[in-house]
Amino acid sequence: MNAMERFLNSAPSNRSTMPNPPQIPETTNIRHCVSKIREIVEQGQDDRRSILQLGYNLGRLSELTGLGRGPFWDTWKEAVTSWDLQQLKNLARNLAPWS
Repeated sequence: MNAMERFLNSAPSNRSTMPNPPQIPETTNIRHCVSKIREIVEQGQDDRRSILQLGYNLGRLSELTGLGRGPFWDTWKEAVTSWDLQQLKNLARNLAPWS
């Protein structure tokens, strides 16, 4: 047995005593993002903070769902850039399956 194997074998096992981190279902995070996006769109303010929050939450949806940018940011990009409130409301309604 080499020195590394001896070291690894001598280390105490903390697996049974270490608490597990809290598990938050991804659906909770997805619902939160969808809720936040709807809230931002309903407020209708095209200020810097709203636009950044919208982009952040669209990005999170891309990550959390594993679907990438296509159904979220790429679909929303033009409406956000021009702040087309009617189109943004339509897109927000299309998020219904995720809420």
